[in-house]
Amino acid sequence: MYLIPLARMLGKETGRESRLSWVEEECLFLSKVRFTLPNHAPLYLKVKEAFLLDPRSLAVLEALLEFREARPEVDLPPFKVLRNEPLLELV
Repeated sequence: MYLIPLARMLGKETGRESRLSWVEEECLFLSKVRFTLPNHAPLYLKVKEAFLLDPRSLAVLEALLEFREARPEVDLPPFKVLRNEPLLELV
């Protein structure tokens, strides 16, 4: 309902300023972007020897891994902030 009138308005605005090619280029770029479903697999599945832990320890490990992943102020890969081995020892 809104897209066709909006496309006409955009065409008029960009046509006046000779910027239609910019819009077409950007639309072409955006048409190639594909949505990917987020991976909701537990993080502990990526840790070696995590399968040896009991369910309660797995839950603790998962919480620690989620905390490590959610540190936005640290501009390093998570394994460089705190490696998996010390996490397993901690658990």
